[in-house]
Amino acid sequence: MKPLGLVVDRDSGLVGIVRKTCVSFLRPCDPLEHFYMRDGNAAVSSADFMQYALANEDPLVCKDLLYLMESMKLFGSLCAKASDLYLNFESQLSAKVSPQAIADEIVMMVLPSLVQHEGQSDQTCLAEAIQGISSLPDAIDALLSVLDLAKGQPGGLDIDLSVVEMTRSHPSNQLLTSVSGVRLLSMCFAQQAETRLAICKDLLLLQTGVLQTGRSYGLSADTLDYLRSESIERTYEMLRAASALKWMSMTAPSGVNSNVLESNLRQLAVLQTSGLVQRTQMNTFGDSLSLAELFIDGIGGTLAHSLLIQNGFISEAEASSWKLVDPMVTIISQILWPISVSFLFNEFLVVKCQYQELLVSVASASGRAERLRWHCAWAARGDGAELCCNVLF
Repeated sequence: MKPLGLVVDRDSGLVGIVRKTCVSFLRPCDPLEHFYMRDGNAAVSSADFMQYALANEDPLVCKDLLYLMESMKLFGSLCAKASDLYLNFESQLSAKVSPQAIADEIVMMVLPSLVQHEGQSDQTCLAEAIQGISSLPDAIDALLSVLDLAKGQPGGLDIDLSVVEMTRSHPSNQLLTSVSGVRLLSMCFAQQAETRLAICKDLLLLQTGVLQTGRSYGLSADTLDYLRSESIERTYEMLRAASALKWMSMTAPSGVNSNVLESNLRQLAVLQTSGLVQRTQMNTFGDSLSLAELFIDGIGGTLAHSLLIQNGFISEAEASSWKLVDPMVTIISQILWPISVSFLFNEFLVVKCQYQELLVSVASASGRAERLRWHCAWAARGDGAELCCNVLF
């Protein structure tokens, strides 16, 4: 659909593309999207990483992250050429196929071209990018800490619902609460979830490929052991969690009779679950509505507003600023992050009578308690202590 023009809101900074039948909004990429989707030839310095706090202040780690992301994209493009499974990775995950089994099958198809040096330019670029990483374990550690919305500390995402009452009178509480505003937030959430899942997929494939051909890239035995024993397991967890966010953003809620919903709300109110019992604007569940959008329209959006206010992100002067969309979507993603001791989403599904979706959500989180124990054990390590801070923002 050919664009007809641009419109810019002077107060909020919102930019829209005017089309014949609709208006499309432009939003700034969040830091992770920016660095992953950038052109490989674009100049990005380590100072850019530190500006967005994507890594620690070590310039060498920042430089290694650039090479790591470039290696992931190069290897991902080779996998896409070699196997249709690369594009069907998510559908295989949905069918409960092990991520490692999918990755192994894809890598087995791409290995002949690597070993036989078919597509010499791609092979050379990949080798140069991998060999440009001074410490592959440190670079993967840094990337995994960015991907983890709990920052290695699932207990830090335990949210006190009383924050809603404390911030109820703030003038920004109506920000992005209209139907269009909620839709905008849900679309941003879906796009960021998709990018996060794509990064996890490419990271898993690169590590699997490196384990098969590591010696040809001059990697040490210790580095290969680290990939085999630790980083791939952590990548699995990030992949599953990112896949859960993508599922929330893509799955439509089941239709529920309004009388049934009202009856359920009354029963839950008696059980004093008032923090989650909120009537939303979207009482009819349309075809284009997702579970994530339903959550944002209810307690999810309310909590995100309250946490933004509590942590000083919103002043009265900024109550209509477009700049608040990105941190608000980040907070919503953290609230929905499966690797957390406080996972409100399943409770919300009960409130909304989404019982079939609840079964899917619980099934996808099977073994979650074990993963939390593993995650907390990793966070408690001496060299991981610095990653366990500043959880919410």
